[in-house]
Amino acid sequence: MTTSGPGTVLIFVGLPYTGKTTIIRGLLERTGGREIIADQIYLSEVSPSDVGLSHWLAYAPKLAKRIVEKASASDASVLCVELGIMPRKERSSLIDWFRDRGDRVVPFWLKCDDPEVLAERSALRAR
Repeated sequence: MTTSGPGTVLIFVGLPYTGKTTIIRGLLERTGGREIIADQIYLSEVSPSDVGLSHWLAYAPKLAKRIVEKASASDASVLCVELGIMPRKERSSLIDWFRDRGDRVVPFWLKCDDPEVLAERSALRAR
């Protein structure tokens, strides 16, 4: 079922408001690649009453399978995958899956400790 590879897969991990989506969108403008956003998949598959950290973490194995399905269906030579705070086991298994199919995997762990920047980003997203 794996239809593409080798390509370049950029994996973005980090807490909310660290700039993952902003960086991905900027890269996609330059590369014409595709994005896979774990949060978007999650929110499209669960009811609003289930949304929460403990449920998200428990849902991670199913989410990893959905990401593999989307990546398998993509013919993009550059794929940006935003994993948010996906647990290490599922994150590692996804990275291994991409590498096993021949992709070049570049992981990015993003962090922002500046409370003013985080508050500004949170306010912008609330609009």
